[in-house]
Amino acid sequence: MYKIKQYPEDFIVKEISSVEILDNGKYSYYILRKKNKSTLEAVDNLSKRYNIPLRKIGFAGNKDKRAVTEQLISIPAQIRCPGLELAGYGNSPISLGDLKGNKFRITIRNLDSEEIRKLKSFNKAKVPNYFGEQRFSRNNALIGRLLVRKDFSGACSKLIESDNEIKEMLQEHLSKNRNDFIGALRKIPPKKRMLYINSYQSLLFNRFIRNKLIDKPISVPGFGTGFRDYEKELYTRILNEEQISLRDFIIPQFPELSQEGTERASLMTIKDFRIESIDKDKATISFFLDKGCYATELIKSIFES
Repeated sequence: MYKIKQYPEDFIVKEISSVEILDNGKYSYYILRKKNKSTLEAVDNLSKRYNIPLRKIGFAGNKDKRAVTEQLISIPAQIRCPGLELAGYGNSPISLGDLKGNKFRITIRNLDSEEIRKLKSFNKAKVPNYFGEQRFSRNNALIGRLLVRKDFSGACSKLIESDNEIKEMLQEHLSKNRNDFIGALRKIPPKKRMLYINSYQSLLFNRFIRNKLIDKPISVPGFGTGFRDYEKELYTRILNEEQISLRDFIIPQFPELSQEGTERASLMTIKDFRIESIDKDKATISFFLDKGCYATELIKSIFES
């Protein structure tokens, strides 16, 4: 069976930014190059090393961990650090979504003859736009569900079980402030807390298109979502099964986590798809995906459909 990410160099990602780069400005824009490290880990290291508050370091998207990646970040200061290259300046921090998409160059290993046949005959027109496994990690969606349901005790328990780094922060706070689960959760960086909510929203979206794949925009649910006629029946059933309502995405205890909802294409837009080489049981492909699309899901669509 095919394998990807056997080595970080097998998965190369270059972000195509939508940010205008100026000759001067309040923020320094850097090209962050990383290997075998998540974006959150990389910016957290920068925050600690240069004593810059984590919330002050901006980036447009989370890049794969087991990979070699390149993306733009913003810092309200100038620093010199291996792996960073000054790209220019701007007057606004880089925010999530400030990109056009990503270029990928992926080496796939351990291919058999049937998988090579599928690769050569791949039709890029009907690929479901699933959120990929990177979005979910071990328990991200479950933690998000607990937060949406206001089960803060359960969220703390699941975080302690899932994340060793966060475990110490939560346990230390709870040992001094018994049952202050909201206070404990506030110890988690805001961007990471938001990741749990977004992960749960992504799970709901994936459930929808797994059951009903149509070439139309599909809601990613939040408190402000108004379902279209072609969404309403299925999403109503999904929310009932989850035992939540759209209003549950309003979280008074954490107003910054309250999510209004958005929409997402149900099919991927894939550009410049090319098979660069096939050598026995190994192939290298390259392509461009719009922002928010996952290369791992494209690979699955090629070989597992």
